[in-house]
Amino acid sequence: MVPVEILPFQENIILRARGSELLIHSIHVKKLQDLKKPRDFSQYFRAEALVNRPARKLFEAWLRKDHTLWPRLYKAVHGLSLSSESSLPLPDPETKDGRSFGEEPITETLGTNRVTSTLGDSDSKIAKKS
Repeated sequence: MVPVEILPFQENIILRARGSELLIHSIHVKKLQDLKKPRDFSQYFRAEALVNRPARKLFEAWLRKDHTLWPRLYKAVHGLSLSSESSLPLPDPETKDGRSFGEEPITETLGTNRVTSTLGDSDSKIAKKS
């Protein structure tokens, strides 16, 4: 079984396994960091951080399959520095046309034929470029 991924993102924590994700909001992450006893940590996590029943059920299913989840989650929360850092890289700034800054625009001709059609006309006409 693939273990549950624990991904710090901005000031939140994302738990991901297969096609499911749980988001632990930053308010709860900060409170969890203050809890030093593992028992208090797990009680708060189940009762408060998992905000609805489907989230709790999913997490419990993950716990049954991944016995390393609690210790890894505890270490991830307490080892997390919640400044403005994020473990995920930020995207490069781009211009309006999708190019990165400093990159030259690409101009090339993709072919000598073009397809033209009019609304309501099901036939496409191929015309040569002049």
